Amino acid sequence: MDALRKLAELTFDHHESHQDFVRLVAIENIHYAQHLLKSESREVLAAPALEVLTRIMERGRAAGVFRDDLDALDVHMIISAFCVFRGANRYTFKAIFDRDLLDPAGRDHLRRMIGDLVVAHLTAV
Repeated sequence: MDALRKLAELTFDHHESHQDFVRLVAIENIHYAQHLLKSESREVLAAPALEVLTRIMERGRAAGVFRDDLDALDVHMIISAFCVFRGANRYTFKAIFDRDLLDPAGRDHLRRMIGDLVVAHLTAV
């Protein structure tokens, strides 16, 4: 559980400190991934994250603490969705709800939240 939480929190940190990456992904999605689909290196982009997450999930399953009906890609999607949302929707969220998702005052709360959410999901009965 500690490794899973740490991975979620490190992803949070990475996305927060690489807002240009978040914007680039959003723009690429607007363009239906047309540039990514032409890239020869796209296969290697997913491998590191999924390999680490798969190993963590396998250890958790072997220890009897993680569910066995989830795959690493589903969990990766959950973590990425939360982490990307903060940067991709920062300004509209602030305009509608008056909360800056990248405000340092709320950072620790949101960072802990993604760890809690992912651990709770993988340990839910």
